Amino acid sequence: MVKHTIKQDRNTTWTIDGDNEVWTLKTKAEISTFGTAIDVLATSEGNDLHLLGDVKANGALSRGVQVLGDDTTIFIGEKSTIQARSGIWNSAEGLTIQNEGEIDGGFRGIDTSEAALIRNAGTISGRIGIEAVGSSRIVNRSDGEISGETSAIDIVSGYNATIVNRGLISGDDAAITISGIGSNLVKNFGTIVGDIVGGNGFDIIDTRKGTVEGALRGGAAADVYRIADSDTTIVELAGNGNDRVESWASYALAANLEDLILKGKGDFSGLGNGEDNVIYGNKGDNTLTGGGGDDVINGWHGDDMMNGGAGDDTFVFQRDGDHDRISGFEHGADKITMIFDGFNEFADIQDRISQHGDDVWISMGQGDRLILLDTDIADVDASDFNFEYTSSA
Repeated sequence: MVKHTIKQDRNTTWTIDGDNEVWTLKTKAEISTFGTAIDVLATSEGNDLHLLGDVKANGALSRGVQVLGDDTTIFIGEKSTIQARSGIWNSAEGLTIQNEGEIDGGFRGIDTSEAALIRNAGTISGRIGIEAVGSSRIVNRSDGEISGETSAIDIVSGYNATIVNRGLISGDDAAITISGIGSNLVKNFGTIVGDIVGGNGFDIIDTRKGTVEGALRGGAAADVYRIADSDTTIVELAGNGNDRVESWASYALAANLEDLILKGKGDFSGLGNGEDNVIYGNKGDNTLTGGGGDDVINGWHGDDMMNGGAGDDTFVFQRDGDHDRISGFEHGADKITMIFDGFNEFADIQDRISQHGDDVWISMGQGDRLILLDTDIADVDASDFNFEYTSSA
């Protein structure tokens, strides 16, 4: 493999014009030019750039590294700095960047119009830290920092983009913005300062293991939010698809969110809103409350308390549901869906319904009992039950 090395300072563009070659800028060397400091030609392919020294480019359209050749790999060492209007500018396929130094773009730290793999353990900054297209994968490691005056990361025409953060991502207007349609994943294990704004496709925003100082905004279409903080702010607009919150903590749905699924084993509470919500409990003893819509509430495992609120609500009780209670059950409006093998109609459970004080018990054996609080057995009949479950989150 042919190797090229720069050991001393230079003030002219370094042109990368070979195929499958190694190009190294040594630690104490600096390239400082007007326009483009390093130019990877479109006729080149498969080159490895090891940038251990500094790269500086001046001018209104300056680029520290311009990549036109496919399958380029760029390594930026921890003592290296790239400074230009666009730190790294790419229009070629198959770009891989491993940054352990500093990329400082006056406009964009990294600007790629083709899918790229970007791993950061240093700092990347600019008016926009990273602007990339869908199918890109961005991994910010525990000691990495990506920042932007408008946004730290901007995924344009997003489709199947993945952002994994273990360090710090911060933006003055937004931390992460995704536009366009398609499925995108944001997974946070570190700290994100600023809003996370999804696009017009199916986005998954997972903040369970990290901290977000801002709102989660999924955008149009159906989105999934995975959270572990009851104070997480989620903002959705009306008509933006059927959105689901999967929560490892107690949570109350804000407006325009449809489904709430409690996860884990904690004794959490779940609260709906004015939509027609689907609310699931977890393995703990949950308190589940609908809102103003026609809700479906399923306690799942644990000894759960359920209340549908206003509207015509459906309560789901199933095998291994343990001891669940329903308050505010309204005969003629609310329904109970029973999911038990061998119990397919009201006649199958009728002899299991009994009055106990002010409450009605439906005892299904094997430790499973549903209690209708403050209900008279005379007000319970076949019209209150379903035996086929058709709604799910």
